[in-house]
Amino acid sequence: MRAVQPSRKARSTAPKIANTHHPYTTGQDLMRVALVLAYIGLLGWAIKRGLLPFEFAFVPAIMSIVAYLAYAADKHFAQSGHWRIPEANLHLLELLSGWHGALFSQRVLRHKSRKASYRVVFWMMVLLNLVATVAWIYLKY
Repeated sequence: MRAVQPSRKARSTAPKIANTHHPYTTGQDLMRVALVLAYIGLLGWAIKRGLLPFEFAFVPAIMSIVAYLAYAADKHFAQSGHWRIPEANLHLLELLSGWHGALFSQRVLRHKSRKASYRVVFWMMVLLNLVATVAWIYLKY
């Protein structure tokens, strides 16, 4: 009697369809890039007009690096089963002008990009940071 070998699954040659349920698709990426560029433009304009000190430009840059590294560490901890960085700490980094790095890390690392409740708070932190920045500029203007 001959041994029956299990059949292989046929590989699909059809093109893959983008996952429209994932929060990062091309159109949404473009909106995020536009938001970051608009924020950078606002800061540049405010610094040029003397409404913000030049040193203020370094705050978002440094905080974005810190936020990116925190996201990377949290993803590493999640994959290796170690203690995680509390979400409140990540949100604090976002609020303190690190949201650019957090946004970038969500896209690049695919970390904290699917949990809807996290994304809602993330965008609230972005909005609060933007409102605070615009209010500070407006008060100086």
